[in-house]
Amino acid sequence: MHVNDELVFKAKAEVAVVIQENLEVAKTALNVYDTYAFLLTEHDKVEEFLKKEPYDRDEFQAEINKYEKTIEKIRKEMPHEIRMNMFLIECS
Repeated sequence: MHVNDELVFKAKAEVAVVIQENLEVAKTALNVYDTYAFLLTEHDKVEEFLKKEPYDRDEFQAEINKYEKTIEKIRKEMPHEIRMNMFLIECS
């Protein structure tokens, strides 16, 4: 079969449509972790927190507790992976 053959052309077009449709569905998975997007900027906040001196033990413990609760909530409520047609999204 030649690449310009009508059968090949139609098959390529059909595959392109299927892939596009599945990519659109996969996009919905992008918002699953929106609740935790704030974690992407927490490093800077932690650095600022660590610059405060003198250190307050209770404040440190409160920050640690906050992050531990966030970790527990993510492990309990969020998926480790999302299975979709044609895609397996690893959420680590």
